[in-house]
Parts: sequence; structure tokens; C-alpha cells
Amino acid sequence: MATKSKATTVNAKSDYVLAAIAFCVVGVLFCATQANSIEVTLYAIGTVMTVLGLLELINKNFIVGAIEAAIGIVLIVLAAVDQRIPLILLGIAAILFGLFILFVNIKSLRGVNGVMVILICLFAVTVGALFIAAYVESSSELLIALGAISIAAGVALIIRRLIYAIKH
Repeated sequence: MATKSKATTVNAKSDYVLAAIAFCVVGVLFCATQANSIEVTLYAIGTVMTVLGLLELINKNFIVGAIEAAIGIVLIVLAAVDQRIPLILLGIAAILFGLFILFVNIKSLRGVNGVMVILICLFAVTVGALFIAAYVESSSELLIALGAISIAAGVALIIRRLIYAIKH
């Protein structure tokens, strides 16, 4: 007798699109609020991280989900205390994430997949450096750059998902 698989409303395809939308929303917030209301943007990033972490937990990816949700909650709490502290933490986390992705995928740096891994690593390190720079020099130009990069990442994820859907 065949067993039925559990139906879920959350899957890798919808998570991918949700992550892309989250990047775009955070990017627009960075561009719109700039230095005037960085607190709102940090709350949004914390909320997005928490939601993405919860989605990972639903998909039974417990380690990544717990880390993402914890980072989101910490960002929300720290944004309430001092807006500059989360900037440096986000910068360090983004750089570490980029290095982690590179380390995990070091053996598969060939072809299109390798290019995507390198681009993700460069994106993460660049965003991390911009967050740290925003901590040191809180200027609206840096926040606009972060917003533009975030929007570009979201659009790239959506385009990649569309190309994948067309091929399959």
C-alpha cells in the first residue's frame, strides 16, 4: 500500500520566491528610508529573517531555521536599543555567510553553478562591507547602495526561478 505524502503549503519553490520578495522589500525600505529611519528598516530585516527562519523550521531545516529566526529576533531587539549595533552585526554575519557558502561549495566551482556560488559569495561580502561602512559612516548613499544591491538580488532570484520553471 502506498503511503500518502504530507501536503504542505510551504516548499522550496515558494520559499525561493518569498526570499526574493523579501530582498526586494528590504531593498525598497533601505532606499526609501535611508538614514532618516534606519530603525524601521532594521525592524523589517529582523522580521524578514525571523519569517524566513520559521519557514526553514517548517521545512525541517532546523539548524538554519533556528539561526535565521534567532538572528531576526536579536536584530529586532538591538534595533530598539541602538540602530548602529545591528549594522555591524549584519555586516559580520553577511561576510561570514559568504565565506561559509564558498567553503561548503568549494568542490563544485565549475560551470554555471560555480559562477552562481561565486556571485553569491561576492554579493554577501559586498553587502557585509557596506553594512560595516554604514556603521562607521552613516550616510544615505551607503544605505541606497545596500537597497539597490538587495533589490538586484531579489530580482536575480526571481529571474533564476523563472528560468528554472521554464526549463522544467
